[in-house]
Parts: sequence; C-alpha cells; structure tokens
Amino acid sequence: MPEKQERLHQFNPTESVVMTSGQQAQKMVEEAKKRFWLNPEEENLIVTYAQKYDDPSLASYLIHKLEQAVYNTDPVAVTRALQEARDEIDKFPDREIGLSEMHEYGYRKDDMYPLSQDKALEMHRLGFKVYCLQPDGTAGTFSSREMIEEHNGIFGIRKADWDYEMEHLDDEYTEDTAYLHPQMSVLEKDEALRLFDAGETIYLITTNPIPVAATIRLEIEYGSDYFQISTEALENVRRLQTEMQAHPELQSLREAKLLLENEDRYGVYQLRIDSPVTEKLLCQGMDALKYQGNSVERENYNLVYTNHLYPADTLESIYARFHQDRQPDFDGPSLMVSDVIVMNREGVRSAYYVDNLGFRELKDFLPALENPAQRQRQAVEGKEKKKSVLQKLHSHQAKQKSQKQANRHQKSHTQKRGEQEL
Repeated sequence: MPEKQERLHQFNPTESVVMTSGQQAQKMVEEAKKRFWLNPEEENLIVTYAQKYDDPSLASYLIHKLEQAVYNTDPVAVTRALQEARDEIDKFPDREIGLSEMHEYGYRKDDMYPLSQDKALEMHRLGFKVYCLQPDGTAGTFSSREMIEEHNGIFGIRKADWDYEMEHLDDEYTEDTAYLHPQMSVLEKDEALRLFDAGETIYLITTNPIPVAATIRLEIEYGSDYFQISTEALENVRRLQTEMQAHPELQSLREAKLLLENEDRYGVYQLRIDSPVTEKLLCQGMDALKYQGNSVERENYNLVYTNHLYPADTLESIYARFHQDRQPDFDGPSLMVSDVIVMNREGVRSAYYVDNLGFRELKDFLPALENPAQRQRQAVEGKEKKKSVLQKLHSHQAKQKSQKQANRHQKSHTQKRGEQEL
C-alpha cells in the first residue's frame, strides 16, 4: 500500500468526525467528476477501496493518480492504478465486508480481517480458525460451527493466517517437496479426536497444499467435520488396534502406542480422581506409602499424557517441562509426588515414581506385555551376539592354527640346524 504521506491529496481529516470513510470517499468522487470523467465502475472502486481499509485518504490517493493519468493521456497508467486498488481490495477474504464495518461494530484492533456469517461458515469448513468478534473489542478463542451459527455479530480471521495462506496458494507439488505431501486418509471428527488423544498427528483439511497439523485438541473439537491423517499412520493404528485385542489390560490406544510400539515415547500417569482409594495415596512419598502398608498399583492410575521421547530427554528434563514450559496440549495438573513417568526407549520400557526427592524405579508397575518390537530387537541382538561369538571363536581358532604352523616350522628348522652341526 502507498505511504500515508503520498495519499493526503484532497483529504480533509476534520470531516472524519461526522462522516464515514465511504461517505468521505463518495464526496471526493463527486468533486473529482467535476474535473474529469469517471465511469460507474471506477466510482464504485474508489469508494470500496476507502471502505475496505476504513481510510478515506486511499480514495484521495487513487483519484489523484487517475486524474494525473488522464491529464497526461496515459491509459496504461489509468489501468495500472485501478488494478493496484483491486489487488489491495482482493487481499480481504470477504468482499462483502471491510474494516469500516468492523470498526463501526466496535472491534478496532489491526489483527483481523472481517467476515460475514456465510463467509465465516465457509472459512470454518475449509479448516480456518474463525473468531466471533465482540462489540467491546474482544475476540476470545476461535469458534466452532455451532458458535458461528449462534453469533449475531461480525466474525474475523487472523490476518497472519490468511496472509500465510495467500502466500502459499500457488505452491506446487514437486519431487523436492514430496516429503511434505504424504498420502492422506480422511477421518470424521470423532475418530480424529480419539487418534489425536492417542498421540497421532492429525491434519486439518485446508486449501494449503502443505498439510497443516492440529497442535491442540481444541482445533479438532471446534474445527470442521473432517480431518486427515497420513495413510501410513492410519495403517499402523489399525494394526495396533488388532494387536490390542490380545492385551485387554491396556487402558487405551494411547497406552498401547506407548507400551507396544518401538517408537521412543514417554507417558505420564496420575492417580485416578474417581476412586476414594487414591485419596490417601495422593502426594505421598514412597517411604510414606510403604510405612502405611500401601504400594504403587497401575490400576489406581490413568495415563494422562504421552509424547515423543528425544535422545536428550531425562526424568529431570521431563519433570521440568511440566513446570517451566507447560505443554500446550496438556491441561492437567503439573507433575507432582505420586505421579509415574514411563519411558519406552527403543522398545525397552521402564517406570519411575515421582518421589519427594528424585525418582524411584518401579519394577512391577507395567503389565507383563509381550512386545513384538522388543522381542524382534532382542532376537536381532541375539543373532548379533551369536555372530560376534562365532567371529571371536573363528579368530581364536585361526590364531591357534597359525601358531601351531609357526611352532612346527620352528621345530623343523631347529632339527635341520642340529643335523647340520652334527
């Protein structure tokens, strides 16, 4: 957009006290028509330009450029000036409403593009976060379809979200970006929520050629009716669901993913709040539990959170993460004494009790699951170990054989030398 200083031709700021941007722009058009000819389409464009941005100086600037082009008999400059204005107007997702209406409504922040209800529902269906704007200048959190249908005011979409979408609208699929475009399968909202809770990556269905992952549960809960997941991940989920049938002791798909998979993950277990038995166990150190005759039993716990386990992750860093850098997808209480942290690193599972000072390993907390991934890894390790032993044995045998040959050669040489001396 042109700089403000360049747009102040014929614009009187004092008029803005009693006139809207559209009214001021219309007045400028009437005055301009006394000096040079404007067709109805050009008149409408000038007024719309000012209304869209709630800035009458834009109308003044456009009229000035057109007048200069007409004076210089430069039709190319006329066409260019009109197209530049159209391009600025087209930056708005909704052609039916602009900043003038949004500001008059009461929302005057510069972070939203305004939307009508019909456009808001369309944008929501396409996977965008839509906000129900309020006359007091607030927006709150993004809205569900039901909230949009019930709202009687103006809606908004964040400028950053829309501008990013427009910036990448013409991105094309190439071999260099193939990793950004995995094959996808469509999910209905209920299943998308279940799989998100299990730790799977769920993607929004948008016009963006690059899949956009949901970062918090609310994006799915308040989002459109359909979402997507990589086909490879969905096939893995189906396999895991089949495998769960042999393990009824598992609480959920989330727990199966934590305990049965070979993927490095960690999980946080917290005491159930729906059982009177757990009240006396809450926030008790290990020594206090033993003194009272209690023990740490998995049946008293719920798995409340899981995430990827990175190579540098430790019990201390995970504990700190829930106190200093709260996870955006976790709204439960921070880690505390009596919680349990479970790690699955390369198929090896271990559980640790959060104690008063440090952590205590729990040998019997996890169910005795037969983990195929761990069994396969152990089989590979066994083969490698057997191979290593055989290699050492063969090497030792080769050394012995070589030594025997050297000894025989030395003995033969000594005998021949003795015979020569005799």
